[in-house]
Amino acid sequence: MYIDIEQEAVSKQMTRIVNSLTLDPHLREDLKQEALRNLYINQAKFPNETMSWHLQRCRMHVLDYLGQGRSIDSFKRHRLATVIPDHSTEEGQIPAALVVPEVVSEMVSVKDLTEQLEKRLSPMGRRILAHLWEECTLREIGSLVGLSASRVWEYRKEIAATAILLGFSPDFDDGRNY
Repeated sequence: MYIDIEQEAVSKQMTRIVNSLTLDPHLREDLKQEALRNLYINQAKFPNETMSWHLQRCRMHVLDYLGQGRSIDSFKRHRLATVIPDHSTEEGQIPAALVVPEVVSEMVSVKDLTEQLEKRLSPMGRRILAHLWEECTLREIGSLVGLSASRVWEYRKEIAATAILLGFSPDFDDGRNY
């Protein structure tokens, strides 16, 4: 059963969920987009679930999203907010003061390392890695690729070992429970 996310009823329910979590209108808009994105993904992964199941899952996802505070402008850090003056002369140009060469080089390095990692993995390893990037749980990945969660865990360990050989930090912790 696919839920048409443009239906007015689903949109109203999603708005109620998001409005119950924050008063900030800009954050509400962002959270609603995140919830709808999550709804769309879950519809594809779990087509036989009920609408209430999907909406509850979206609510939990948005709560997790709020709690992560990964973004510098996340609610978790709203008290630290400051205005950065924009001295750029052309529209769309990033001010030079905000471009940090080390960050750009790290982003390029991660992209290169990821490409190298994908080249060294089996087709199943690449599929599992893609789902790990999407933040799926081992159980969800197992159901998507037709393996048990323990077998997915074994693939994950192989992926991690290969990544460490390529230079990824072995002490990386993304805070998720596997």
